[in-house]
Amino acid sequence: MCTKQALTELTFAPLFSKNYANSRSCLDELVVIMDCKSSTSRCKCNQTLEVVPIFYEVSSSDVREQKGNFAEVPPNFSEDTVKKWRKALTDCTFVGLPFGKR
Repeated sequence: MCTKQALTELTFAPLFSKNYANSRSCLDELVVIMDCKSSTSRCKCNQTLEVVPIFYEVSSSDVREQKGNFAEVPPNFSEDTVKKWRKALTDCTFVGLPFGKR
């Protein structure tokens, strides 16, 4: 089963913490998740993915606006890859649950 097919079978809750943007695998997975979430890019099985982001000791606005730890991305990646990561981060922040210190 491909990643996109597996993701359509569950509700996904990405947990954004201060080190999230330092992980290429987290960023790549978020791009796949948000692609599946998009109504114009449905997965092969044509199901809509539910996404409930959780913001742990970071604000959704820091993620959305890529401030603080989200301002920098892992080095040595193409502009296209970084653009996809930034779009996925922004798109994912319009819903969510803040936890921890603010």
